[in-house]
Amino acid sequence: MLKTLFADQLIEIDFNEAGEPFLKGQEQSGDLEIAGPKYLKITRDGQLFHIILEGIDLAEKMVTLRINGEKRAYKIRDGFDEKLEKLGMTQMGIRKFNELKSPMPGLVINIAVEPGTEVKKGDPLIVLEAMKMENILRSPGDVKVKEIKVQKGAAVEKNKVLITFE
Repeated sequence: MLKTLFADQLIEIDFNEAGEPFLKGQEQSGDLEIAGPKYLKITRDGQLFHIILEGIDLAEKMVTLRINGEKRAYKIRDGFDEKLEKLGMTQMGIRKFNELKSPMPGLVINIAVEPGTEVKKGDPLIVLEAMKMENILRSPGDVKVKEIKVQKGAAVEKNKVLITFE
């Protein structure tokens, strides 16, 4: 199910067993036309919306659409998500990361961030050399760097805190 705002009104697009999209809910008026394998047209209150599917990331439960030329990303919701929401359990899957620790003994050869830097999941933070190999330590989530606990050239032991996050 996709939820988005069209003409300042919440629209829900759902899919039937055959995989065909439809506007969810009787309170929603509008016409939906499948114009291609990744192209929908929705007419609502006299306004036409062109929707092109650009990508789906099932692991992150995200879909990227181009709506009237503007690229937008949406969270995909299913029945399980709605049940969790009704039970008040929507925050259970969100992890808070407070620190980055060294996964092995090594030498810090580069620090790619500084305090105050906002990083996304997977962004490089520190390059650690261990056993003559460079290992890029990446951000475990979307976080803001609070403090760098090591300096370039420092030798670190396994589980040493390298960076703290807000």
